[in-house]
Amino acid sequence: MCLFEKKCLVVCPTSVLPNWQAELARFRPSLRVSVYHGPTRKLDESADVALTTYAILRLDSAELSAKHFDLVVIDEAQAIKNPDSQVARAAYALSAEFRIAMTGTPVENRLDELWSLMHFANRGLLGGRREFDAEFARGVADGMPGAAAKPAPAHPSLCHAPAQGRRGARAAPAHRGHAQGRARRARARSVRRRPRRDPRRAGRLDERD
Repeated sequence: MCLFEKKCLVVCPTSVLPNWQAELARFRPSLRVSVYHGPTRKLDESADVALTTYAILRLDSAELSAKHFDLVVIDEAQAIKNPDSQVARAAYALSAEFRIAMTGTPVENRLDELWSLMHFANRGLLGGRREFDAEFARGVADGMPGAAAKPAPAHPSLCHAPAQGRRGARAAPAHRGHAQGRARRARARSVRRRPRRDPRRAGRLDERD
């Protein structure tokens, strides 16, 4: 909780909302905490930490995504394991400088669930969804040897592209990131396929000596 300062949003299941209130009061009593929940809910702009639930995140996605937070924490993050769900899309839309996903079960059924959590916490680290499925998830699910050891795909989000601006400003890093990713994968494949020693090359080296 040492990261909690100002403009923090915590999203959690309704059942643990009181726990967050109690723990913040115990360990960070100097912080002003508000609860964004219930039929008369209203965001307190003066609060340091706002607590809400996944249900409210889904219902009030437009309002919450319009705000910018210094820190967003999602507790029991497996709640967004389905990338196609409304709650997952609402979580992706949140604007924050720093994101934390807390869960004890990052993968329950499919690797796609891990991609969803990382897409929230560190967007671009595992590449795009289709790319991740092609590079890792499909091979792991099919039991292909070495499927999990492939080089991680590059993604333009890892390049610190400028925030919202002209369309052309974001296009250049994206092409550059994909090109670098393809080059890395090509080099990795060439290294795996290259024989340990080429007798013909060894002969030419001996002749030079």
